[in-house]
Amino acid sequence: MKGGWCQQKNNEGDNKSAASPTKVEGEGDLIEEQPIDPKNPDVLSGSKTWDTSSANVKSFTYTVTWSFKRCPAELEILDVEFAEHPYPDFETWKKIEDEETVDSNLVRIRAKIVNYSSETKFPKIEFKELKENIRLENGKTNISIAPGEIREVDYLWDTSGFAWVTGGFPMSRRQIKVELTEKQTREMTKEIVIMPRPVILAHGLWADYKSWDGYDKLFYKAHSSIWRTFAVGKDPSNGLMNTGEKGTWKPAKSIIENAEQLGRQIEFVQKNMNAWHVDVVAHSMGGLITRSYINDLMKTAPDGKPTIGHLVMLGTPNMGSPCADLMGFTFWSLGKPVKSLEQLRPKYLEGFNRAVRNRKGVKFSNLVGTSVPATCQSTVSGDGVVEIPSAIWEIGDIRYSKNIHTALTSEEDFWRLVWRKLSISRLGNHDPDPKQYHAQAASFNHPTENVVQFVNASFKTQAEEQEDFTAPENTKINLAKEISLQPRQTIELYIPAETGSSSAVTLMAQPAVSATLVDNKGAIVGKSAANSPEANADFRTISIDKPAAGGSLKLKLENTGAAETSVIVAAWTNTNQNQISFTLEADKANAGRFPITAKLFLNDSPVTNAALKARIKSDDGKAAEIILRDDGKSGDGAANDGVYGALTEKLANGEYSLEAVAETNGQVRLAATSLSVGATTPPAPTKTAIVKTVKK
Repeated sequence: MKGGWCQQKNNEGDNKSAASPTKVEGEGDLIEEQPIDPKNPDVLSGSKTWDTSSANVKSFTYTVTWSFKRCPAELEILDVEFAEHPYPDFETWKKIEDEETVDSNLVRIRAKIVNYSSETKFPKIEFKELKENIRLENGKTNISIAPGEIREVDYLWDTSGFAWVTGGFPMSRRQIKVELTEKQTREMTKEIVIMPRPVILAHGLWADYKSWDGYDKLFYKAHSSIWRTFAVGKDPSNGLMNTGEKGTWKPAKSIIENAEQLGRQIEFVQKNMNAWHVDVVAHSMGGLITRSYINDLMKTAPDGKPTIGHLVMLGTPNMGSPCADLMGFTFWSLGKPVKSLEQLRPKYLEGFNRAVRNRKGVKFSNLVGTSVPATCQSTVSGDGVVEIPSAIWEIGDIRYSKNIHTALTSEEDFWRLVWRKLSISRLGNHDPDPKQYHAQAASFNHPTENVVQFVNASFKTQAEEQEDFTAPENTKINLAKEISLQPRQTIELYIPAETGSSSAVTLMAQPAVSATLVDNKGAIVGKSAANSPEANADFRTISIDKPAAGGSLKLKLENTGAAETSVIVAAWTNTNQNQISFTLEADKANAGRFPITAKLFLNDSPVTNAALKARIKSDDGKAAEIILRDDGKSGDGAANDGVYGALTEKLANGEYSLEAVAETNGQVRLAATSLSVGATTPPAPTKTAIVKTVKK
């Protein structure tokens, strides 16, 4: 049967058309019980196959497919279909199954248009998203379509940010509407789910995938169960990083070897979820491993954007850790060097940072711990493992936390940094990132201009590092020892200390171990209790300032656990004659205003008449300067006591960073802290977010 019976010229009172029914010779059949779609009763469509073969004769198979529409308009939208590139093939398109894709994927929206009229038409086609009631960028076009022609009109949609709306709220279930306008408007709407980019979780020193236990639930809370996380090593067949085991000499992989394992995990996720882009959250050494992957192994996606959209680091020691110097030397002096510690030494990271510089457009952020006033033998504050300047390095986007190093994966810090950096809506910046530096970088000899890019350059090997392994600068090691403790056992250890010098004991021990430092009179001068928050730290330091004459110290170690364990002990004396201590604190707010105090001391003596300036910066980048004074009138206590104070202006709800810089005796120190006004967690997701559970 020829088409066109709904055209006006074929339905006149006196049909003068030459068109007439046509009989096709051959086998026929009757199609009965044609199902009718109640949502679209004017369309009958289906397909039927006949096979004329018999047991003895091989013949033909006939398939008839039909689609009849009752008196259609001159122009109609037959269908709207979604397709995407199947990873890693960017040359072909594949229909999206279950109408689900991943944020940042390129989606082809294809509208099939038919012209039922006898004239060429010139309609306008427009693509819209209904949940936010927006016209998709460059989503308008005009076409010409001949009589009886079916045209496919494609729109390439960059879905970056469409899993979210402004403010970090989820909005994955999207409705795409295609409008066809020529005298009258026809439209068709189809739904698609945009899943957030999957997140790779890279653990740090002496850890494995179990260090992320429960972290996935924070992503569910922030969005839904379709915000997927993948902890490296949970499925070893998809990548297994080895950063050593705390308190042991078990072999570990190098940073670049671990970067290869990270790459395996990323590749698995991309194939498994058809995700062209991922994000990475990395704790501590995991950030260095990810930096190595980006520099040496990561390829730019065919759409011109980096495979990793955002690297969020939690306490990454980008310039190394003084604790690695101290305890790395301790292990080395015991004849049992630990590779993972050696690769965190500042001297090793100098070479690493000369070679590993290419960020390839990946956005970098780092969460910086500030609550510990000294970092092992260093007087620079940080998170107990990483000094503030080391975490900042050359990173422009940082946030501060009052948690210690091992607690930077807390829920509080998830809302403070991780969620904020990964829940970027379509209105955010999704372009590759030019390298941004921290404003204070120059103050700490961090190059900010004319930096030579050493791509794939070499730096000192582990063997070369071992050859010149010396004690940390300005530090005398008085004792280096390994102690084995049976369950419930207590051991007392003599600790030499030099009169008139700042001394300390740094140890590496399981949380079940309690350590108490006692002077020659039996008085407790320092303690690290078993199973306390501090006991979970990678390095525990108990300090004693200026022991009394003839001061011998005794370290009492008690294993409160039910398993045998070992403790590595380093007793040391700081020989630096110019020790600067600079800390910054913010008290509880009163009516939105925070009292802040900074303490500045040189060799335990207050530094007076210093010009201290602090900078307070809101999460949206707005900054204000604050002058701190040691005048006894600024909430600083007594005048000229080395304690400087100020009161902030009234702050609106939100997250703030507070930084202060002090320079004395030719040395520069940075101190910092965080301020929170109002709730730190977002409101509950709206019901429009998503309720569908993604297939595993």
